[in-house]
Amino acid sequence: CIDVVQDQIDGLVVPVKSTKELSLAMKKYLDDPNLIKVHSRSAKKKGFRRFDINKINTKFLKVIDEKRD
Repeated sequence: CIDVVQDQIDGLVVPVKSTKELSLAMKKYLDDPNLIKVHSRSAKKKGFRRFDINKINTKFLKVIDEKRD
């Protein structure tokens, strides 16, 4: 998940199996609803950049062309 979520930029990363840290992160969102908006916008922008269908198709076609040669 660390590759997907950047802590404090587009989400909050907590240690695996740490219910205490998870509850603190959830409380942080409850205490600051604007933080949810900030992280959501950042995650959405990253998603569109990383998973743009045109970029994915171009890479996919390149791989297919390389395999043909």
